[in-house]
Amino acid sequence: MSEPLLLPALGARRARIVTLMVAALAPACGPGEVLDEGPADVVPPAVDLTTQLFRPDHVLEIEITLAAGDWAELRQQSRSVWDILGNSCLSPPVSPFTYFPGDVRIDGELVETIGVRKKGFFGSLDNVRPSLKLKLDEYVDGQRLFGSDNLTLNNNKSDPSNVKQCLGYRVFAAAGLPAPRCGFAHVTVNGEDLGVYTHVEAIKKAFLARHFADARGNLYEGALSDFRPGWVDTFQRKTNELDGDRSDIEALVPVLELPDAELEAALADHVDLDHFATFWAAEFLVGHLDGYARNTNNFYLYSDPATGKLWFIPWGIDSILSSYDGTLPWEEQTPPWLVWAEGVLARRLYLHDPARYFGALDVVLGVAWDEVALLAELERLAAMLTPYVGAAAESGNQAALQAVRDFIAGRRAAIEAHRVGSPPVWPLPLRDPWCVDVLGAISGEFATTWGTLGMADPFSQGSATLSLTIGAVPEPVPDAVTALAGLDASTGEHVLQVAAFRDPDTIDIAHMVINPALLVPGTSQTFDWVKLSGYALRIVFPPPDCVPPPGETECPPTVTLLGAIGDGVLELSQASTNPGAPVIGTLSAVLYEVWF
Repeated sequence: MSEPLLLPALGARRARIVTLMVAALAPACGPGEVLDEGPADVVPPAVDLTTQLFRPDHVLEIEITLAAGDWAELRQQSRSVWDILGNSCLSPPVSPFTYFPGDVRIDGELVETIGVRKKGFFGSLDNVRPSLKLKLDEYVDGQRLFGSDNLTLNNNKSDPSNVKQCLGYRVFAAAGLPAPRCGFAHVTVNGEDLGVYTHVEAIKKAFLARHFADARGNLYEGALSDFRPGWVDTFQRKTNELDGDRSDIEALVPVLELPDAELEAALADHVDLDHFATFWAAEFLVGHLDGYARNTNNFYLYSDPATGKLWFIPWGIDSILSSYDGTLPWEEQTPPWLVWAEGVLARRLYLHDPARYFGALDVVLGVAWDEVALLAELERLAAMLTPYVGAAAESGNQAALQAVRDFIAGRRAAIEAHRVGSPPVWPLPLRDPWCVDVLGAISGEFATTWGTLGMADPFSQGSATLSLTIGAVPEPVPDAVTALAGLDASTGEHVLQVAAFRDPDTIDIAHMVINPALLVPGTSQTFDWVKLSGYALRIVFPPPDCVPPPGETECPPTVTLLGAIGDGVLELSQASTNPGAPVIGTLSAVLYEVWF
């Protein structure tokens, strides 16, 4: 048997699973933001002081000070993937982040007693360099600096080039769409240099007042949201939050189920269709895989009282300007290259008449995609940010910048090459909601030493118990159980495994990947898939008399993913990453469906 080789090798499969999950849930700017509590009547000021915060040739110096204990707690606050995909998956997610009092100095100007909190949906969450929200008037009514009461600082976790968001919002704005302003900040907290952040204008009433004649309408944030039965409650209300009326977006649900002959005229009463087509085409042009058209994610909706129509506003675009032509986890097949129509509004319009989309794509490509200007702006931004990119990040930064250059330089030719012939057929059905089911439970105790992962004889290295329940039926007590812990050389991850033989040919494994900072005595950590992730799988080895597949010398084992480990706790009474140090503890958690 080859089980000593299989156990550490599972890290590669786990890495693929995490990559797919994070790609699917990786908005850098997520829901759960504090509701916009500004006055109902907002008009643009005669002189907009906030322009000082978005000067194109300037990197803001932001120095934040707060109590050391508060900073440590803020960093560790997190949301679980199961908070997003679990039982409440068709409701607006609740923010797990709280404000902490602190002071901030921005370009030398001190503002005292502000609110500082972590921000992010899932993919951008980080316990070392968290994205941050600064609310200047959280504790002092009316407190502002440079005309603003807030700053949104994104950590660029998904963008080592640091330039994608500002370049992308530039394209949306050039296409005539309402888009947030964008700049940069060099951030320190309690003297610790956190490096370059992207400073993105918050979508609030002041933003609405700059782009619309009437800023009193309903503003919603869409995060895995769509205009489908049962999905409307996923839109999070950002203005007029005490008014429960959602008729402006609920009205689209029955309209989008009308027959083709009635569709466009009825939709035009609720959505500015030319604006939406421009937004839709711009998402594709910049490669916003995590936007509305490809993932029903990362967008705002404004219900404009002046027109009675909905307008789309781009958001969370830190993963754009990147070539990816493959199939995403929730897709049954790869979509046609030229169009994305996962969202029901895009899908119905494309199936009804592709001409509107392609007409908008031609216009946006003509008016908003200036390769020379975009590449020049990239070089200007890269030069401006170079002093703030640490030596450790320099190599990744340069490689990421080159990938952005290549995308910009080649995008027009790629689109034009695919425009030959008839419009492609959209083949994909509407996907199901991103909700996962509970499959069972997992629990156990373990005792091993650090460095045993990958040992030749794993069942001589540690002791453990492992209990699995699939559905309502407990699995039989295993014949032998062991525990292994160490650094996975293939992935660089810190791994704890509990492995149980069910019979001579079947082995169950609980594979857990742990943030090394948690490998200390007395740690109790939830399986949130940010700091701690895990999954259970079953390996069935082939019988000795099996016939290998053509070209193979032996029969491969059958690997079944039993479920992802979530909504539970890993407790470590002893732990260390020193070779030979004891790693002792317990785990108790839920097994969730993994549908990708």
